[in-house]
Amino acid sequence: SYGHNMLLYPLSEMVSPENEGVFFEHAHRLTGMFVGLTSLIMVFCVWKWSASKCIRGLGTTIFILVCLQGILGGLRVTELNLWFGVVHGVVGQLIFTLFVCLAAMFSVNWNSGARVTDKKDARWALLLCIAMVLQLLLGAVYRHMIGDEALAPKATHVLYTHILVACLVLIFAVITGIRCMQREVPLLKKLGLSLHILVLLQMLLGGGALVVIIVSKGENHPLYEVIVTTLHQANGALLLAASFVTYTYVLRLKK
Repeated sequence: SYGHNMLLYPLSEMVSPENEGVFFEHAHRLTGMFVGLTSLIMVFCVWKWSASKCIRGLGTTIFILVCLQGILGGLRVTELNLWFGVVHGVVGQLIFTLFVCLAAMFSVNWNSGARVTDKKDARWALLLCIAMVLQLLLGAVYRHMIGDEALAPKATHVLYTHILVACLVLIFAVITGIRCMQREVPLLKKLGLSLHILVLLQMLLGGGALVVIIVSKGENHPLYEVIVTTLHQANGALLLAASFVTYTYVLRLKK
């Protein structure tokens, strides 16, 4: 923080022309601190007010991952290692996903008592989750490779694999969504519809991101490229969380 206290870093310096990008990086760091504080309060509440070993275990896992994420974030700044950045990006989205799953376990629908899904529902939902994690990893590798002069020429193969896995995600999401919407549980119908909406939006954003990257070749990245690629990444996090929550409920409601 250039000699300043981390929490008292002046906003005027964060947005000054000579410190280009500092605002986004330091705001990201402060938000990370807030996530850390939230996870600390969360794990205390889980152990105090929940007797479920599963919920306690998940809450503790989230807290450990958040601590690991803080270490990775620091190493990413001090070591400038590309692979630290890849792992940091992947773990961040997994933490978000686990937080959403934990919230689902505390919802009123968790103890509904319904048993309407079967092994095939669980199998398709699991395939979707696996494909989404692989897709997340490929996306993180590609983003960091294109930012490295030595690795950028090799990133094309990663991009093609990313597109191929996207087709698998589309197939798994559509099938899982259809199977969920066929069940006589309103929550599953909503989750199935959410999967369809999010995966369609993700395909549109992915295609748009590919087009703007091809059009705007060069070192300077225009604002519209930043917006489209960031939306693609953010919606990917929502789709990842929706996939895992769907799998969680499918297992919970399995006969």
